[in-house]
Amino acid sequence: MKRICKLIILLGFAVTGYRLSVTDHCLHAASAPLFRATAQRTGALVEQAEPVLVPQWNYQIREAFVSSPVTYRGIVYCGARDGSLWAWDAYSGTPLWDFPTSGWVDATPCVSSSTVYVASRDGHVYAVDRITGEQLWATPTGAENCSSPIVNDDKLYLVSGYPEKKVFVIDANDGTKLADYAISQFGFSSPAIKNNLLYFGTNDGKFHCIDLTGGQEKWSKPTQGGVFFARSWPSRNYREDTVRLDLRSAWATTYLPRGRKLCFALSYLSGSS
Repeated sequence: MKRICKLIILLGFAVTGYRLSVTDHCLHAASAPLFRATAQRTGALVEQAEPVLVPQWNYQIREAFVSSPVTYRGIVYCGARDGSLWAWDAYSGTPLWDFPTSGWVDATPCVSSSTVYVASRDGHVYAVDRITGEQLWATPTGAENCSSPIVNDDKLYLVSGYPEKKVFVIDANDGTKLADYAISQFGFSSPAIKNNLLYFGTNDGKFHCIDLTGGQEKWSKPTQGGVFFARSWPSRNYREDTVRLDLRSAWATTYLPRGRKLCFALSYLSGSS
């Protein structure tokens, strides 16, 4: 589950080990003097940037952050449990605007060239002007939305929260509901798209693939436990015909009793393991 905090921090990081060398204003990586860099053949190098990267700014609110921050053209956007979508100058941390909703904003926003899209647990999806923070439209879903929306070809896709059991398709320009697809359970996971196929997990422990051409479910993969705050993505560097289904930053994709996890690599066409 996503870590909950009340402080958003923009920072670099410094790690000990080899130092990057700077010659004539050129930045060079640490040396690898033999095959796979070390006698242990690890292929791994630990480097320290110079000058050391340090936190640049922080901003504290009265409630928690569960949403993940996103950045676009020098602005940081993030939802918060004070019910707002926030925007900060990425370089100074100066708050540019905050857009209030009537519920927790646990979903991560999605940003286009002109618009920020975000789902709120108040039962709505919002589109907000990226620069001014003014509301462009609001679409009711009847659900406590936690899924982070995705925009593709001027359409917004969202897995519904409790109590609905739907995937919503919304016109990204004006907020009109274009379709909704019945699914087995509500979900917190964030959808992914490849080749006009939509992939997502639901809280009953199933992974789904919907063919967006006709809106029919192409396959569903049952697992053990539940798929919470997970993301799926079509792999590029594992095998071209697979979709990885991921929980947090690891491969694990389902919660099991006592905190055990399972991970899957599935055929994106058939759902087979």
